[in-house]
Amino acid sequence: MDTDTLVEALKQMFLKLYNNKHIKVDAFLLAPAYGGMINNAFILGVSTPSLKGMDSFDKADVFIDMLHTYVPKEQRSKIDRIRVYASKEELIKHAKSDFDDNSGELLERPVHELEEMKY
Repeated sequence: MDTDTLVEALKQMFLKLYNNKHIKVDAFLLAPAYGGMINNAFILGVSTPSLKGMDSFDKADVFIDMLHTYVPKEQRSKIDRIRVYASKEELIKHAKSDFDDNSGELLERPVHELEEMKY
């Protein structure tokens, strides 16, 4: 799968999210999951200040629902889990540590809890 195709699908999804629910994503990134040991498995990191104050699991669920609605399964299957942050700075800080957080607070949500994953 072409990563550029996945990125474009995510951009379109974020545009629909803004147009339909007025939730703005000001930054996102795809990082290799599992230290890059599995090809085409990514962590989707998203910054969305408009959901500030919402529970982190609820934030992730908004995006998981959108992924299942607007991103084809072939592309969606490459996103292993999602993390949603309140600011670009917070997203960048966690990305620089490869999302290896020692804070004890779980900030991510698996995308495929009920789907068979194929790598």
